[in-house]
Amino acid sequence: MTLKERKDYYEKTSGLDWAVVEILNDDDLDEVNVPVYELDLQLYQRSCDIFLGVPYNIASYAMLLMMMAQVTNCKPGTFIHDYGDLHIYTNHMDQITEQLSREPFVYPTLKLINRGQKIDEFRPDDFVIEDYKHHKFIKGAVAI
Repeated sequence: MTLKERKDYYEKTSGLDWAVVEILNDDDLDEVNVPVYELDLQLYQRSCDIFLGVPYNIASYAMLLMMMAQVTNCKPGTFIHDYGDLHIYTNHMDQITEQLSREPFVYPTLKLINRGQKIDEFRPDDFVIEDYKHHKFIKGAVAI
């Protein structure tokens, strides 16, 4: 990342005022362990149930990206999701019609509490979801 990108990231994650962060140089940022690199994650998913499975796949791989970025001292970058066989089951058509009729809410924010530096040290309570709003649950049977 450029010096400006590192400063912007540090300002956002530290809560410090820009006037304080602005005077820092690369060595200062290295000293407080501000990432130098941004980490992206790409998933190719061969078979994708768009109604039931894909939303969970997106959430879980976004969490994995955040975990891997923390463990490698990188800024979480972009999650890229490539689909192979993307499908909708016929017994989900009513649920999908209902889902598409809904007005979306503002996206929530996912934060990862800094704990440990090993991938197997993360626990569910290390993840904090802020400003999550949702519509009523839509039930759908798993197609077998």
